[in-house]
Amino acid sequence: MRYTTLMFDVYILAGGYSSRFGSDKARALYQGKPLIIHVTKALKEVTQTCIVIADQVDKYQDLGFLTLQDKELHLGPLGGLYTALQHCHSQNEWIFICSCDVYGLQAQWVLNLWKAKTSSAQAIAYCREYWEPLFAFYHVSLLSIIEESLKQKEFALQKLLDKVNTVRVLVPQGWDSIVQINTMADLERLIIAN
Repeated sequence: MRYTTLMFDVYILAGGYSSRFGSDKARALYQGKPLIIHVTKALKEVTQTCIVIADQVDKYQDLGFLTLQDKELHLGPLGGLYTALQHCHSQNEWIFICSCDVYGLQAQWVLNLWKAKTSSAQAIAYCREYWEPLFAFYHVSLLSIIEESLKQKEFALQKLLDKVNTVRVLVPQGWDSIVQINTMADLERLIIAN
């Protein structure tokens, strides 16, 4: 299903070490396709632009993705978010961030978050006990706050979302069916289950 394209860019975070997996998780094959292709399939239903943030420029160019290098390497997801917010087009005040290592996302879940946007919001994220910061919207007004967090070496996205004006949305039905691929065993379980 194709939704109306909305005015935001999607940034896929793929700059981690993948140390528990043993190789680049974004390129791990599932059903013959790299995991990052599965991640972007649902997201491309709501936006035309999926940009990857990684540790090297054009790392995923062969897969058809514009890939940006983290402004500062090895600062975790907060560093990737910072790079994305600095890159985003001036006419798009919002960006959507997603991790490269999940399977089972639904485009409707992105729309649910977008519909919860308020005029004073700085972020919009699903939450149960904890925020889901790697499937969330972030506003460009966060740049200075993130710069300060990086200076203070406060890298946790949970703390950032607690600190700023974040719209809290209850996790949608089916959320628990998402598979997070952290290890080769996680991927093997996904393959066996399907």
